[in-house]
Amino acid sequence: MEVLNMYDQLKIFVFESQLLPGILVLLLGLSVWAGRSLGLYQKKHAAGAKLKPDEISVAAIFGLMSLLVTFTFSGAYDRFENRRNLLVAEYNTISTAYQAVDLLPAPLQPKVRDEFQILLDLRIDLYTDVQDHEVFEGRLRLFEESSNRLWKDVVAAVNATPYPKYLVAAQLLTAVSAMNDALENRRMALKQHLPTMIYALLLLVLLIGAFLAGYNQATTESRDWTMVPIYVVVTVAVFYITINLEHPLAGVISLDDFHAEIINLRKSM
Repeated sequence: MEVLNMYDQLKIFVFESQLLPGILVLLLGLSVWAGRSLGLYQKKHAAGAKLKPDEISVAAIFGLMSLLVTFTFSGAYDRFENRRNLLVAEYNTISTAYQAVDLLPAPLQPKVRDEFQILLDLRIDLYTDVQDHEVFEGRLRLFEESSNRLWKDVVAAVNATPYPKYLVAAQLLTAVSAMNDALENRRMALKQHLPTMIYALLLLVLLIGAFLAGYNQATTESRDWTMVPIYVVVTVAVFYITINLEHPLAGVISLDDFHAEIINLRKSM
């Protein structure tokens, strides 16, 4: 657990301090330099023979890199889109469930509405300024306790509703159940990520690609350095955007507009 906490805190620090692009540029730049240095060394000791990288191996490596980039970016965007849809579902189910409180007899409504407001306050806090794993777990416990209280209060209020109004009031149970499912789906979506090993493999392949770019630059007669910086910039941009899509709570690509709608819903209660 301690290792997990340190890992989470390190991720958040890297995201919030915006160090990731700089780190990636440095790593790729070092790889280009290392490849160029090796190429110049071999060229110097080649006794006049021309050096040429194995085109089949280079094509295979860059083909693998393209496959990994496409796979990870597409997966990250799909998960980002899914989280956005889950936020919309959250908003709709919370709004519907809160409106369904009107189905209860007037004397039973205030307590249930108060529990709704408390639950939504805790839900907003749950995903606000998430910087520590233990803090998040503490907020989650409070949120789950509030959710259980709300359900018990709704069940009690529905059971206290006289027949035949009971049949109408019972629809609130369905609305609250759908809301709880939406809230839980949203929470579980935060845990849906590609294994870290996939990102490590992608980074390794990108570094190898940068190494080959530097090596090729040194062993050919070309003096055009335009493509190497472009390769580095594009590679860093794609990797950085992919990571941010995976972590919308910590990255620069966020779901704040959708969270704001949840906050506005709470203010309207």
